[in-house]
Amino acid sequence: MKLVLAVASLFLMAFYNTLLSNMISIYGVTIDLAVVLVTIAAFYSGEAGATWFAILIAIVASSQRIELMPWEIGSLAAIAVIINIVSFRMNLDSLVSRMVLMGLALLIHGVMVITIISFDDFYFVLLRFVLPGVIYSLVLGWILIVTGKTFAGLGRVRM
Repeated sequence: MKLVLAVASLFLMAFYNTLLSNMISIYGVTIDLAVVLVTIAAFYSGEAGATWFAILIAIVASSQRIELMPWEIGSLAAIAVIINIVSFRMNLDSLVSRMVLMGLALLIHGVMVITIISFDDFYFVLLRFVLPGVIYSLVLGWILIVTGKTFAGLGRVRM
């Protein structure tokens, strides 16, 4: 079942890159779906599985910006490992702690992308695109985590 979810997530990422990203952007602010999917995978799977999933998501996510592929792979794999270690070792199971970790991962990834692409107008880009993108992505991440818990809980209900 995890393999089916991973393949479906890869197709969702490819569909988002090709069609959805421009359609659902709000004044240029887009969702960082790669980081959202990687952090959710890091919350619910092991370290090796989350790292391989992050590498595959990074390859699909950076298919439009091929020059950023090594940076995407490194950053998303590092995010997956760090989130997995922090969430399992510190036993962070509450929704608030997971949203804080996801927000930090989104912010770090956004700052890294700004730094790599261009350092000109860093604070303008940070305030205009990255911080609203973090909030926009957190809303999607919250929806995915809550609905995932709801659907996972339906399978355990006995009547």
